[in-house]
Amino acid sequence: MSTVSQLSMRQYRDIVSTIAPELSLPKETSEDEALPAISLWERLRAVWSGMTTLARRLVIGTLIVVTGIPVTVLVLPWGLWWLVPYTLVRPRDSTGWPSCRRLAWHVDGCLYHAPADLYWEWIAAQAAQPVAELRANNRHLPAAYIPARSAVVIWHGRGQLAKKAR
Repeated sequence: MSTVSQLSMRQYRDIVSTIAPELSLPKETSEDEALPAISLWERLRAVWSGMTTLARRLVIGTLIVVTGIPVTVLVLPWGLWWLVPYTLVRPRDSTGWPSCRRLAWHVDGCLYHAPADLYWEWIAAQAAQPVAELRANNRHLPAAYIPARSAVVIWHGRGQLAKKAR
């Protein structure tokens, strides 16, 4: 690449006027006059209209996946958690409650069957529940630890306890 090709138009004019003042170069246009100001929206419209149908579909599909996955993964559990007070009704006798598939902050109103001897603190941390509250709901279990195959009542109190056992 030559040095001349790396010069700006203003630098080129200065050199030519110094070496050959008799030459007249075309009038210099400012960058504002040369390119009209185009808004971001207009540029996006131009790019979008220049795309093929397949490219448009790929862009739309990518946007749906990029926004849909976080919404599904993050918002859906929170939405279900906020509906629990209206939808979760359990009998007062916890022996008929369903089993918890896993322990998590949004799991409520179920029985967790301990696969091995577990500490109260571990289950409380997994269920996002204070240890004292967990122990109060499980007075049938020993205070030192939770024996294997024991039914642990997971109840955050967000749902409703039925007046009569079903």
